[in-house]
Amino acid sequence: MSHKPRNQYILEKSVQASLSAIEVYNKPDFKYREESFSILMVNTWELLFKAKVLKNNKGHDPFIKRVGFFNIA
Repeated sequence: MSHKPRNQYILEKSVQASLSAIEVYNKPDFKYREESFSILMVNTWELLFKAKVLKNNKGHDPFIKRVGFFNIA
């Protein structure tokens, strides 16, 4: 069984977040639907950005600095 690249996994999460945002927004009796939609869509854009950065860096996470045996985020 092969593992998906990390950027592909994050991209799929982004799609799910956007679908969840649309689903929440389409429920007329859902309280705070506009706010929930906004939060989920911001999360979608953040995940898209991270997937693109990981793809451009060939899977190396630039947000983590490696120091000896430890990773510092």
